[in-house]
Amino acid sequence: MIILVSLAHFLSAQDVTLKGIVRDQEGIPLPGVSVYIEGTTRGVITNLDGEFEIEVDPRQDAVLLFSSVGFEPESRRIGDGTTFFEITMRPKITELDDVVVIGYGTQRRGDVTVAISSVDAGAVSSPVHTSLDQALQGQAAGVVVMQSTGKPGAPVSVRIRGTTSINGTNEPLYVVDGIPIITKAEELTTGTVQGSDINPLSSINPADIESIQVLKDASATAIYGARGANGVVLITTRKGKAGKPQVNISSTVGLQVLAKKLDLLNARELAELGNAAVAEARKYYPDIAYGDNFAFPDRFGEGTDWQDEIFRQAWLHNHQVSLSGGEERTRYFMSANLMQQDGIIHNSDFNKGTFRINMDSDLGENVRTGVNINFTRSISHGVITGVPNFSSSVTAMALMFNPAQEPYDPDGPGGYTYESNTINRVPNPVAEINETDRLVNSNRAIGDFYLDWDIIPGLQYRFKLGADAFFTKEQQYIPSYIKRGQDKGKGYDVNMQGYTWLMENTLSYTKEVNKHHLVLLVGQTAQKYISESTDIAIERFDDDRLGYYNLGLGLDKTVNTGFQSWAMLSGIGRAIYNYDSRYYVTLSGRADGSSKFGMANKWGFFPSVSLAWRVSGEDFFSSVDAVNSLKIRASFGTVGNEGIPPGSTISLMGELPYFFGEMPTSRVVGTYVYSLKNNELKWEVTRQYNTGFDLSMFESRIMLTVEAYLKHTSDLLLYVPINRSSGFEYAWANVGDMSNRGIEFSLNTVNIQSPFEWRTRLNMAFNRNSVTNLAGSQDIYGIPIMNILDWTRISENNPIGMVYGYKTDGILQLDEDPSSQPFFPSKIIQYGDRKYVDRNEDGVITTDDHFVLGNVNPDFTFGFSNHFGYKGISLDIYLQGDIGNELVNFNKFQLESFDGYQNNLATALERWTENNPTDEYPRANASSHGNFMSDVIVEDGSYMRVKEVTLAYDLPSRWFSEIPVSSIRVALSGNNLWTFTRYSGFDPEVSIYGGNVFGKGADYGAYPMARSVLFTLNLVF
Repeated sequence: MIILVSLAHFLSAQDVTLKGIVRDQEGIPLPGVSVYIEGTTRGVITNLDGEFEIEVDPRQDAVLLFSSVGFEPESRRIGDGTTFFEITMRPKITELDDVVVIGYGTQRRGDVTVAISSVDAGAVSSPVHTSLDQALQGQAAGVVVMQSTGKPGAPVSVRIRGTTSINGTNEPLYVVDGIPIITKAEELTTGTVQGSDINPLSSINPADIESIQVLKDASATAIYGARGANGVVLITTRKGKAGKPQVNISSTVGLQVLAKKLDLLNARELAELGNAAVAEARKYYPDIAYGDNFAFPDRFGEGTDWQDEIFRQAWLHNHQVSLSGGEERTRYFMSANLMQQDGIIHNSDFNKGTFRINMDSDLGENVRTGVNINFTRSISHGVITGVPNFSSSVTAMALMFNPAQEPYDPDGPGGYTYESNTINRVPNPVAEINETDRLVNSNRAIGDFYLDWDIIPGLQYRFKLGADAFFTKEQQYIPSYIKRGQDKGKGYDVNMQGYTWLMENTLSYTKEVNKHHLVLLVGQTAQKYISESTDIAIERFDDDRLGYYNLGLGLDKTVNTGFQSWAMLSGIGRAIYNYDSRYYVTLSGRADGSSKFGMANKWGFFPSVSLAWRVSGEDFFSSVDAVNSLKIRASFGTVGNEGIPPGSTISLMGELPYFFGEMPTSRVVGTYVYSLKNNELKWEVTRQYNTGFDLSMFESRIMLTVEAYLKHTSDLLLYVPINRSSGFEYAWANVGDMSNRGIEFSLNTVNIQSPFEWRTRLNMAFNRNSVTNLAGSQDIYGIPIMNILDWTRISENNPIGMVYGYKTDGILQLDEDPSSQPFFPSKIIQYGDRKYVDRNEDGVITTDDHFVLGNVNPDFTFGFSNHFGYKGISLDIYLQGDIGNELVNFNKFQLESFDGYQNNLATALERWTENNPTDEYPRANASSHGNFMSDVIVEDGSYMRVKEVTLAYDLPSRWFSEIPVSSIRVALSGNNLWTFTRYSGFDPEVSIYGGNVFGKGADYGAYPMARSVLFTLNLVF
């Protein structure tokens, strides 16, 4: 007996204790993970801190296995002397069991019958993103994000499956934790102060987001009825989990620089160009004189680089902390975020602070309640860019200002050079940036309260009450000593405040009988929006020192007040049925009543149906081992668009001044009716057909989704001109139809799994838009730029975004006869001038000779990301781009004018001369023919961008075992690192009008994109 006891003691002494910690991919410890020795019953469970200890015999060639619900299993071999293990568990990639958020509920992904794209929350939480819509770019097929300006905090335009409206809204509906929030920039600002628009979605901290689901087809969005035509983005914020309190701290510091600089003439080269332009013009107009400002070009040298004067290296700070935890009955998540982004143009910063608290509590076995509250305060100092007027856009000023002049002049007004001494008297951009005082303060609170009651098994009642309130103050003062102040000073003070509230009551019923599964939903919702504004504009100040702090000093005063309100009352219903998880049908509908429409068409009903067949669930498919799941889907539905201003159906009053006599007191204000009443105005209706399939192969290592769709929008809401004999000029009417059709591809692969990891995500989308009917209405012209009205127009059987103008035919050379060349009426072509194609061959160039010069809509868009990981090191590379679209570079009208009126691009050095008879660039000419819309300024806008690269390292916990830190991660990331494009402007993504259908694809004096490099430190306690 003594011998046996001694032997047992000897054997047990050979065991060693292995320790370790298990975390998820974000570095958060995982409790409840099973850790056991392969082939034995010996095992343990990780504690609340994700830690474990287990006794093993090192002499055995054993393997530790780690498993947890929802995660891929992991394994580590024992016997190499390692006694401490750090395990990172990856979420299990299985499309069948994942739960996704749908409108007014959730559903297993395997049971989804509609077109939904899920966006990884990690993809939107990059510290460089100031709003979640920026982060959506390239992340989901069919979702086109147009970040049309690099200005910090500026709005972003999003299109889901194309443009569906002309005068109505084209932006999707955003629903945050069940609350449809305000996302129109024009509803949060009056627009009185140019450049003051703030992105409404910047109020949501991307790091607070748990999941994003993009609803794309009508069957998915019909539950949102009149606001579902442009797609719906469902955002769920993070919730607390029962367990030990956890603190997550993240701090990012980065540097931003101008991604691309334009190559301009220096001071000497511009003077030489100016003189050459006069010399060329004097051949035909001898009275034209040389300018003193360009005398003796050699004396100027390089001169001032005005781009360097306005652009800078700018810092970005993004710091946030979150606290989560709770007990079984009450869970909480709290976060605070502070972001400071200095723009790459001086004095164009955007700063915001965000605080969130989400709390959920179980009041009993059958009753649950919770609140979600988000408060944001933002402060921005802006500059004006992207305005089709060189006297307002500081980027255009910098590109055109004479480099022979200095920014500062001690003898000039305010110590600045007042304006360029060239013929185009460009204002001094440095004075504009430094002396214009523009401040925008915005406070916003978004919150909701919910109550869930399980009345009986399977029957649940939910009550939700939410609100979205905002308070915006815009102030601006333009002093009298800079050119835009017009020698008298201008001040503005704008206040706008408003809110929207929502109340919902829903009942849901779930029943399973054998292989039959049924989910029913009925409910009622009500929402109302109210806003008020006050605009004060003052001019003629005798003293600039107080700025907008005492506008009463001004002599000319204009005061406007405004009020807007709309309300909606809705009923919803949905039935989801499946048999044996093989055959699916979903019916849904919503009835909406809106105050925006007249009594004749106040209500609209929007139904939908979707069907699905899981082919892989059939017996005949069981032998196909490579396929985990194959599901075929089809859907049809109707959704609406009510995105027009309140009061569009009624007659509205305007005002005009009248004068009786010549005294200042003789001015009176009269009112008049300026819009025609239309009680018959009704909703835009979009009918959408969708078909697709979801394929999962090789244990979900390959997942492919393919969608094809057709969207047809009828009864377009148009603000159309009417016969003036009616006493009116315009009225709202339902006129015309539009279609969008397309194909989408989404491919996710796990290329290598362990220990080296490589995952890939690829999405591509093709969309074709066409205005199929305008009901006999005339073509609708776009926004005039530089007095060019017809550069784009909306016409039948063409997509929105077509560009029109003249085609050039090279340069008139010395061996050609000028009299044989067709040219513009009252203008005479000379050697070195551009030739144009006479389309109708009538011997003269007129608008009848216009060609289609391009389409600003891309042939396809794509996003491509790769994740590499190995032992705590990860590398993420994300590419994104548009292919096949054109851009209209209006900057070229000035920058390739070759007339000496302002600075030019360096291409002026390649201009036509008798000794350099190029066929690409015309001659210098101080007596130019004017600006003609032609293919010269229409460029290929295709691009592929290395959008983001992140290299991260999770430090081994043994390095900091003496301090109370669970994980430490360091990361180095770059944003907009490289852009591959043939576009000659600052950036191919820039468009001064964003997604506006009347000005898409126009570049003129826009705020360029920045390239940034950031360092991030993340700590979890």
